[in-house]
Amino acid sequence: MTVSTTLNKVSANGDGSTHIFNYTFKIFADTDLQVIVRSSTGVETTQQLNVNYVVTGANSDSGGTVLFKFNTGNTSDINYATADSRPPSGSTVTITRIVPLTQVTDYVANDPFPADAHETALDRLTFIVQQIQEELDRCIKASPTNTINSTAFTVGVSDRADRLFGFDAQGELTVSTQASDVANAQQNASNAAASNTSAGNHKDDAQKLATNAVDTQFTLTDGTTGFSALHYFTKSSQIATNLNLPTITNSDAGKFLRVNSGLTGYEFISPPSENAVFYGLKKDEAGTATYGKLRQDNSVVGGGGTYTLSDYTSYFFATAGVGFNVNASGHLTITTP
Repeated sequence: MTVSTTLNKVSANGDGSTHIFNYTFKIFADTDLQVIVRSSTGVETTQQLNVNYVVTGANSDSGGTVLFKFNTGNTSDINYATADSRPPSGSTVTITRIVPLTQVTDYVANDPFPADAHETALDRLTFIVQQIQEELDRCIKASPTNTINSTAFTVGVSDRADRLFGFDAQGELTVSTQASDVANAQQNASNAAASNTSAGNHKDDAQKLATNAVDTQFTLTDGTTGFSALHYFTKSSQIATNLNLPTITNSDAGKFLRVNSGLTGYEFISPPSENAVFYGLKKDEAGTATYGKLRQDNSVVGGGGTYTLSDYTSYFFATAGVGFNVNASGHLTITTP
């Protein structure tokens, strides 16, 4: 036969129930096929001939079928098995012609020329060329206009472990950066991005805490809600304004605050000079002009003084506004507000 096509590989999708998959190129033996099932997660599993599948159509120019084994219900079926090898849903089945890289045609001296055997040998060689070309098509190659002076490296197994292929300053192949360094750099970049996001969140939260609009509740990144410092400052200023408090000046030191007579606000007043707090009563001692007369001492709000309680016959504390005095007759008088 002539080999008029370069096709030596076909692919199809599995669905969990389909067990017949066609190939459309010639093979010499059932063993000339490699069958791989790739799962939906990218895991590739090479299937085993007569364990997972059987082949029909060997030596047919138009190809044949790969029959995956499962419980067909009839033990006489060539693809009957108790285990189910049908490709699952989401998988991909790839069937590739892989012939041994050997020459099996024997030419006997002085025999008639074996045209059929010779043609089969040529077909086999063509299949091998196509097989190698299929692998080359999946390789990374330099374009015809590019030059790589050295495609070989001499770095030993232990020295190239966990390292990556790269190009040096001259554009030649080299074994360079450790894979773990790349992984660490990627992790550091991820951490930096996360930190940047976190910093942005903190910035936004800080702005909400400081200047979120009055009477507008905020929600922070962690879900906390509340009102800003601007809100509380404005509210406190409004309260102070509503209280109608007088402005404090240097001359108001030591003054009292009271409601004004119009009941419209507050005003500062000077403290009374004789607003007694402590009162002590005793008789004048001998040798004084007023010996034996009643005497009272008192403190004044806003003033200072030291009093020894044991010096007095009686003492007491009065509320602000109550006044005690001893008149000319020596009698104690009490003045109430």
